[in-house]
Amino acid sequence: MAGPFDFLHLKSHTEGSSNELTFDVLEAASRGLDNKKDKDRSAAPTAPKSSQGSYRGVGDTSTLSNAPEVTRRKRARRARAARSWLIAAVAVIALVGTGVFFGYRIHQERVDFNDRFHLLIDRFIEIDRTMVEVDSLMVDPLNSVELVKRSEVSDRFATLNRELNATIAAAHELSSSAQTDQDRAALGEMEKAASARSDMLAAAESAFTLSKHVNQLADSATSAWNDVLEGDNVAREATGLANKASTEDETIVARDKTQQARDVMDGARSMLSQVAKEQPGIDFSSELAYINKRIEALDAAIETSNALLANDRDAARKANDAYNSADGEAASLAGSINTSPAEHVKTAFQSTLEESLQAYSRARETVTSADSSLRAYL
Repeated sequence: MAGPFDFLHLKSHTEGSSNELTFDVLEAASRGLDNKKDKDRSAAPTAPKSSQGSYRGVGDTSTLSNAPEVTRRKRARRARAARSWLIAAVAVIALVGTGVFFGYRIHQERVDFNDRFHLLIDRFIEIDRTMVEVDSLMVDPLNSVELVKRSEVSDRFATLNRELNATIAAAHELSSSAQTDQDRAALGEMEKAASARSDMLAAAESAFTLSKHVNQLADSATSAWNDVLEGDNVAREATGLANKASTEDETIVARDKTQQARDVMDGARSMLSQVAKEQPGIDFSSELAYINKRIEALDAAIETSNALLANDRDAARKANDAYNSADGEAASLAGSINTSPAEHVKTAFQSTLEESLQAYSRARETVTSADSSLRAYL
């Protein structure tokens, strides 16, 4: 297969080339002309010398018939011809040598460019080991299962951004060594790919930071609801004690247990209300309505116990009716609670998360396009 620099190769044998034919023919013609003159001179008949035109100088010697002088002039002509051939040959060699030098330099610059370009591609490949993890974590960034993994990956973002910025700077610097429009276009795509990866990381970091906050709130909401369930258990226990109470001491124990249930419910209500303040869209209305009605029932149960201890049967009966009414309403409200408080929290932050997801998606599309162009270039 022909190489890109085969035209620069020197050939030691160039028989039949135009240059060889030119020099050989000229040399042969020159030799033939001299030989012909010698033969013509030796073959010509000897004629009597004419005195006309014969200059006799000092010592009776003719400048026209001086044989040593003719030989000297012939040698001078041959020397001048040889020098002309040598100068021409040196010029040709110099031109060829210059071509080889510049050709080698162009070739070396191409090799250096390719090496540096592929080093940047290798850097992308290394960076993408983490980008693949980021991409998988962005499928559902609010889930709590991968919370720790998101935190670990986020710790690498600063290093990755430094690498990407260095890649952009290196690609910009390498553009001064670009030899073709394709080179420059590829470097432009490389800068675009690196910048878009930084945008992906920025969007992911925003999503992961939001996820951490949302999951903390969701945990608080879940903990509060668990307290509600625990309060219900304590309330049932208190109701059992109150139904069996036949003495003052047993009535006091039942009342105190009811108060314990109320305190647990009140703490859960405070926690849910605090979580709801973190984001206007968090809707705990059903949960808070249930808790409020349950606390209302527990207050009525405590009032019943206090009336019994005061031996006020009418007040006790009235308070007990209020308890039964509130307890029935609480049971009805419980049936309308179909979603966990944690899901309410995540739903409320979904629109905020969507901004990060869209930014990530746009940057990802840019990366996909730029990477495709780089693969085509390679």
